This record gives sequence, C-alpha cells and structure tokens, in this order.
Amino acid sequence: MQEKDFFGKWVERGHINNQIEISSRRILLQRIIMLSAIDLLRTKNIPEIRQLISKLDGDSTRKKSELQQMVGSKYHDFIQSADSIRTMSKKADEMQQNLGTFLNSSQLISFFSYYGQ
Repeated sequence: MQEKDFFGKWVERGHINNQIEISSRRILLQRIIMLSAIDLLRTKNIPEIRQLISKLDGDSTRKKSELQQMVGSKYHDFIQSADSIRTMSKKADEMQQNLGTFLNSSQLISFFSYYGQ
C-alpha cells in the first residue's frame, strides 16, 4: 500500500509525467534526426554530404572555440571582481580602524580640553 501511495504522490506532483514528457521529446528528436538523415541521403549526393559534414564540423569547432573564449572571458571578469571585492573589504576594514582611532583621539582631545592637563 505504501508503494502505491508513494507512486501516487510522484504522479500527483508531476514527476512521472515530466519524465515521460522528457523521454517523449528525446524519442521525437531522435526520429527527426533519423528522418532528416534519410531525407538528406535521398536528396544529396555523397560529395555534397561530405561537404556539408565538413562545413558543420568547421561550424562546430568555431562555436566551441567561441564558447571557450566567452567562458574564459567571464571567468577572468569573475576573478577581477573577486579581487576588487577583496580590496574593497580590506579598505573598509582600514577605514573602520581609522575611524575608531579618530573617535578615540577626539574623545581624548575633548577630555583634556574640558578638564585641562
């Protein structure tokens, strides 16, 4: 009985339906690719297909390189931001320390000016 309740809860929450939907999408995509390949073989000759493969391979390599550069650039920006944050934090700590020193000094000056030496 507990298994049915557990399974029923999964269905109610949509977990099972989402998994079925994802599987259906994968199957549909596989069918589209297969139909596209069959259609390609029917409409193109071997040299045209080889040329298309070569073009797609080049496009894929360019896109991979672009993605690597973009990720590298974003990582570099991230590291610079982290360094800037660290520097600002140190400066804020120094400023807080200086303000504390200033406050202590001003209290001493106030004390000595009120009570004299």
